[in-house]
Amino acid sequence: AEVDFRWPWRYSAVHLCEALRVLEGRDIMFMSTFFGSELQMSYALRARQIARGLRRYLGLEARVCLSTCRACCDRLELCDVRWRGRCRVPAVVVHIKGICECATTTFPKTRGVVHVIDPVDRYLA
Repeated sequence: AEVDFRWPWRYSAVHLCEALRVLEGRDIMFMSTFFGSELQMSYALRARQIARGLRRYLGLEARVCLSTCRACCDRLELCDVRWRGRCRVPAVVVHIKGICECATTTFPKTRGVVHVIDPVDRYLA
């Protein structure tokens, strides 16, 4: 399938292929600060749709954590400590609507984890 990257940036299939090459065999994790609020359903729907698309159309390993930020971080941290080397710490953490501070602290850029914010539905003043 052809991906249209013309707006607002000019990307080509070459850019997409390079991104896929870099992410091959690495995990993408979606997290949000909105657990338990009326925004949880919106986050869950968006995160599931994006993760499913990344898996189905691009063949990437994408997961969604539907717990609180702290619970997601605790689970990842426990896995990392208990099964170091066998546990897959995400290469990319996508923070939807808000930043999970525990994830940026526990898995910083110095460990090779990239953090991306998706501020969908946020209005700029």
